[in-house]
Amino acid sequence: MSCLLENNRRRGKNRTPVVALPCKVCGGPVSKRNQIGICRVNKKCRQAAKKLHDHKYHLTHRADGSRQKDGESRPHRQTVTLPEDGIIDDTAVYIAVNGLRRIAMTHRERVEAVRRLLLQGGSIREMCDNLHVQPKIIREILDELGFECVRNEHIAGSRIMIILPKNRNRNRSDM
Repeated sequence: MSCLLENNRRRGKNRTPVVALPCKVCGGPVSKRNQIGICRVNKKCRQAAKKLHDHKYHLTHRADGSRQKDGESRPHRQTVTLPEDGIIDDTAVYIAVNGLRRIAMTHRERVEAVRRLLLQGGSIREMCDNLHVQPKIIREILDELGFECVRNEHIAGSRIMIILPKNRNRNRSDM
């Protein structure tokens, strides 16, 4: 029995919570160890606490896994475009197509990488993830290659974009 009492004493179960400040949402008691000042007792408080936690988490965590200090601006995730040198680096294109790591490329190398991803049947999301660029840039490159992005017509309210050639037959009389 003395082991159970000692265990409870170490865990702090016999202690009464110290009230430091009222909850920011409902005004209820908040323990001294609570760092955000929201009690999580009712649903409204839990939602506010989760929202605050998520906000702070995304401010402090970077895409590469390292932490960011408060007040430090977050770097843009897009890779840098190098000036044109007239050479297409096949190694850089291979790294980008396979999504091995982030790599700076020239515009012509990006176009070649998008062309290869198209041949492999890659989606816009895969292209964005592999090249570390925004969808807007992928759409511009697809436009250069003679393709366009349209919403999937077969699913009502779909947000899925599909890639189609610009010179396709748009006649609906054959359906």
